[in-house]
Amino acid sequence: MNDIRLSIIITAYNQEKCIARCLDSLLCQLKDGVEVLVIDDGSEDGSGEIIQKYNQVQYIYKENGGVSSARNLGLQKAKGKNITFIDGDDCVTENYIDTIIQLIGAHTEDLIVFDYNEGCLSLTDKTIKLSNNEGFYHYLDQTYQFWIKTFVWN
Repeated sequence: MNDIRLSIIITAYNQEKCIARCLDSLLCQLKDGVEVLVIDDGSEDGSGEIIQKYNQVQYIYKENGGVSSARNLGLQKAKGKNITFIDGDDCVTENYIDTIIQLIGAHTEDLIVFDYNEGCLSLTDKTIKLSNNEGFYHYLDQTYQFWIKTFVWN
């Protein structure tokens, strides 16, 4: 039985200067039912060596193909019922995982929307039930003008 509630997919390409900050901000709050996958999209710097020092993450190397192909590989490997993406040059706020777990436990929305605040991803109070509107892109276009940084998808 799959007991992974949340898969966090981090994409990285040549981010040796910032990937440790990203992982440190996230892994200090890691808990049961949450997996972290880091997809190294063919980095040519020391990113891979840094990432592999973190035993709590699943490190996956692939030839460079761009962020979309890295995220798609992460989706193929993820085991969680819910998915979120983080870029390797981002960090997260100290309550990031707890807040996501609380929201996905309390709501049936299809999407939880995040904001970018002072260099870190932080949760807003926005949740979206996609079946109740005209579709994801319509909602984003009408509400956010495509400035959303990331999200959790159910």
